[in-house]
Amino acid sequence: ITIVSPTWKKELEIIGARNVSVIPWGYDPDDYDHLLHNPSDNFIISHLGILGYDRNPEILFKVIAELISINPIFKQKVRLKFPGQIDYSVKECVSKYKLDDFVDLPGNLNRKEALQLMKDSNLLLLLLNKQANAKGRIPGKLFEYLAVKRPILCLGDPDGDSAAIITKTEAGNCYNYTDSQNIRESILMEFER
Repeated sequence: ITIVSPTWKKELEIIGARNVSVIPWGYDPDDYDHLLHNPSDNFIISHLGILGYDRNPEILFKVIAELISINPIFKQKVRLKFPGQIDYSVKECVSKYKLDDFVDLPGNLNRKEALQLMKDSNLLLLLLNKQANAKGRIPGKLFEYLAVKRPILCLGDPDGDSAAIITKTEAGNCYNYTDSQNIRESILMEFER
């Protein structure tokens, strides 16, 4: 059996599987070699792809709204870009925190545009499902984020497999969805850079 996650390997072995191998997702370097980082005057936080109700980052939105209310420079510079399919609950949450003017929902982008947005972002959001099996969840998007070499803020299980990869590669940080203090500190650290 071949699987992409060390946690899921262990779970399969617990129920009796034998000869389980882990081969993680990856990326093709040729897809990224041509990309150049185009700095913006804005501080761009991006999440690319489907953003469902089970990954709604409400505390993140709350933190950003608080930072906007107390920091005029942050308010002037911050922009959130969420291309892809966005659940209505996420859109409602954006409105709840009065972030509509700061969030861009362009819909689907072609791959070339999506890769360029990743490369041009100041901070990439990796939002893991709020599910019992999320500890072993390693989305292919994580490897795309690693390929563009931009800082990652992951929300999910800090002891999960995705967090382990982010830590090992020193690519960013992973916190629980409710950890407002560390989420705020990570955003401010990247903003100040």
